[in-house]
Amino acid sequence: MVRNAAICKVSERLALVPDRTCGSCNVCCVVSKIDEPALQKLPGCRCRNALSNGACAIYAARPETCRGFFCGWRLLSWVDERLRPDHAAVFIRLTKDEKLVLGPHQFALMVTVLSREGLNAPGLAETIIAAIGERIDTYLVVPGPPGYTSCRKWINAALGEAVKRKDAMALGKLLREQYAEAVTKLDQTRPVILTASA
Repeated sequence: MVRNAAICKVSERLALVPDRTCGSCNVCCVVSKIDEPALQKLPGCRCRNALSNGACAIYAARPETCRGFFCGWRLLSWVDERLRPDHAAVFIRLTKDEKLVLGPHQFALMVTVLSREGLNAPGLAETIIAAIGERIDTYLVVPGPPGYTSCRKWINAALGEAVKRKDAMALGKLLREQYAEAVTKLDQTRPVILTASA
């Protein structure tokens, strides 16, 4: 179980988890939307500055959105070590969006499953059990087509009983059901409109 003190630190400025580096992973350069004058990029589209080795062609001058972002795997020690996004097909991030933060914490956890195989990623069930067990609002996110919005589902209630029992097998089954339900709503995704002026 996650300790409350560790969870509370997430709302403060975090230090990165020691010994976790991006390496060749640049999943955030594909999944994320960037909408600021210095750089505009639609979600699901690879950034034109992302190099195949994981580096950034404009790293020293990258925009603030990129400069200030780290995924949940880099920020949260209780996210399983095996969930590096490029290895697990799971991209975890924090949000402070007031519409999504319902519980006692100042953030919510967004768990984007990049492919159906990501549902079986080692450590995913345990990470979700830790988050929901500490009453962190947790959302399952299924990306729409490149350039479109994604589908998301708040999963705390649906997975609550499995979390209480710490039953990773039952949680995995329920997670697959939630994923299948979210996939049926992908036809409701909309094109993303970037608004920042260049």
